[in-house]
Amino acid sequence: MQFKKLLSLILAAALLISCMALVVACDKNEDSDKKPTETPTQAPTEAPTTAPTETPTETPTETPTETPTEKPTETPTEPPVDTRVDYTVTVKDTDGNVVSGVRVVICQDTNCFNPIVTNADGVATMKLEPAEGYKAKVSKADGYEFTDEYTAFASGETSVVIVITKICEHENTETLAAVAPNCTENGLAEGSKCSDCGKILVEQTKIDALGHTEEIIPATASCWRKGKTEGKKCSVCEEILVEPVDSDKLPHTPGAEATCTTAQICTVCNQPIVAKLGHSYETPYTPECGVCGEGMRTIPTAVANPFFDTFKVGLGNATSFSEFTSGEFLGATVSSIDKESGEIVFSSLFEGIGISITGYVGFDQNILNFGYYIDDDYANAHISMALDATDDIKTEAGNKAKVFNINVFTGGLSAGEHTITFFAEFSKGVYVDLTTWEINVYGKDESSDKPVANVIIISGQSNAFGASPILNVDAQYKNKAYNNVYIHYNNINVDGVGMWKTFFSNSGFEPYYGGIGGGGYGYFGPELGIVEYLTANGYTDDAPLYIIKFTAAGTFLNGQWFPTDNTTPGYNLDPSDLVKDMGDYLYNQMFAYIYESLAVISQNYNPQIKSFFWVQGESDAGALDIARDYERYEQLLVNSVRTDFADYAAESGISFIDYAIQETLEGNPAGTFPWDYGVWLNAEALNNSKKNNCQFWFEYDAENSNGFGELKDENKTANIENSYLILADELLTKGSTGEERDFAHLCGPDMFKLGLMMGEGMLFLESLSVAE
Repeated sequence: MQFKKLLSLILAAALLISCMALVVACDKNEDSDKKPTETPTQAPTEAPTTAPTETPTETPTETPTETPTEKPTETPTEPPVDTRVDYTVTVKDTDGNVVSGVRVVICQDTNCFNPIVTNADGVATMKLEPAEGYKAKVSKADGYEFTDEYTAFASGETSVVIVITKICEHENTETLAAVAPNCTENGLAEGSKCSDCGKILVEQTKIDALGHTEEIIPATASCWRKGKTEGKKCSVCEEILVEPVDSDKLPHTPGAEATCTTAQICTVCNQPIVAKLGHSYETPYTPECGVCGEGMRTIPTAVANPFFDTFKVGLGNATSFSEFTSGEFLGATVSSIDKESGEIVFSSLFEGIGISITGYVGFDQNILNFGYYIDDDYANAHISMALDATDDIKTEAGNKAKVFNINVFTGGLSAGEHTITFFAEFSKGVYVDLTTWEINVYGKDESSDKPVANVIIISGQSNAFGASPILNVDAQYKNKAYNNVYIHYNNINVDGVGMWKTFFSNSGFEPYYGGIGGGGYGYFGPELGIVEYLTANGYTDDAPLYIIKFTAAGTFLNGQWFPTDNTTPGYNLDPSDLVKDMGDYLYNQMFAYIYESLAVISQNYNPQIKSFFWVQGESDAGALDIARDYERYEQLLVNSVRTDFADYAAESGISFIDYAIQETLEGNPAGTFPWDYGVWLNAEALNNSKKNNCQFWFEYDAENSNGFGELKDENKTANIENSYLILADELLTKGSTGEERDFAHLCGPDMFKLGLMMGEGMLFLESLSVAE
């Protein structure tokens, strides 16, 4: 169609040109007709005159005037100005390399210009009028990930950089490890991601937290002592869920009512809480009880207040009491004493102080026992045997008097007022109250301003008690006084009639010197070596050291020392029965003794228990099953000490120092002595129990004259943390050194060395806590 139009135009133009040619030709023909007549006449005359005159006159005048005037109006003097500028878009990949051949589009608001393509330098350029709001995006890039996001040109800027990501084939992947959930935090399932580009290929899904698994923290408070309430913890993460709090003694749960001849027993602790009521008679001469109708062989008459002859004060159940009349004694402030009436007034009595009273009561009937109880709580009743009657003391009625000696224990009493009631028992089940004292007790001062006193506890059987003679120990240690060191000691055992009693003790803390604290003057236990090592290393330079020593010679951990309750199989309430298990009798005695001792230290210091030294095991090595049971009973012992005295524990905790008994007894033929080698036949099995419990084993170094040890091993799976065992089979017994024939106890020099190693063990464990 266009070609036809063009052809038509060409033909029309040709026709027009032809016509114009004809007109010109016609004009020439007309002039040629005239020239022959006019030219010869006019040409010579007019041509020279007219032509020169008109041409110069008209041409110069008209041309300059009209042309300059009309041209500025119709035609511009300069071409139009292009105000556009270059807007550039540079495209790079994530490694910073430029990418060519990428199609880019630039837009303003919703208006987009034609796409442009990046050159070899990765740059695409477009001329645009300068304006705000330009933005660019990649509209096509083969092999790269597509995104519909724009990159805006900054205000006043004409260039942007767009980074594109090359499409990854995810050929290399890595596993995202699962995270196990715990009690409080969620976990994650296993996932995966690309190792090349980092893209998550399999998301890790959430696994909900497991939640706590509750475990009961048993209450330590009981019917007979203070402690903690029951709590809860998570058995998995050990987080405390319900914090145990301090608790006074728990109330008894009464059993059947007391009768004339039977006491009311607490169903929890299995102890009597209401004594036998005793028979009741309408008159002193009625032969039958008015309650139960039972006949009575003897009837007490002339009941009178006891006459108190001697008053003494000391710590707890010590027998070495100091006599007093009034004033202050170890925290007991005595205002007045009336020996005849038996009345005594204490304005204050520090918890744990004991009182010893000697006196007599006259009756016309036989008196079996004397005793006392506190605050009408018969669970605390203490009975002592009545001594023989004497002719030297007569009552007003002329009757003989029954002499008694009673030690009153106040350990475990809460602060405040209490009553102590003394009674006599004559004929089975007949109790008569004699007199009542009023006392006022104050407890531990919690003031943080008091200076610190370091405390160590020594316990066990006879080698802990001190049966080693100081005879062969270096003379410099005999009677050596140690500054800033104090000891309170007590050794109990069974007397000839089967009753537990104190054999060696002191009434309170006294300055320590070499030779005291054992079985009489000249005998000692591990405390001498312990004190020597600690003082030699400056341990007592800045704070006093208090030694609390409670021992029972010839006793078993199994059945006598370990803490338990009345639900333990074989539990026996009779502490005088050494054949059957006694349950926790010795542990309770030790607990009370330590508690009372700490109460006295607390008057002036803030006591911090550093270490518990345990020297025991020979008695338990007699039978294989008992030796193997030693492992769990020792754990129970140490855990109970740490729990019961947690309020007094040092910041680093209460360390445990143990001693492995001798497995080889030299020069001891079988049958020549009650403690022959057959008694220690299972020493190896017992020591294996100790090894399983303790964290560090130190072996006695026989070549070292000072008796120090070398690290033998570290038990990574120890049952008892912060513990140290001394392996000292080469320490010699008395019989091995030619002293008195005694193969059960260490000789003096080697007992001293054992003490040195124990002191070394205590400081070794403390150094670890400092390092942490």
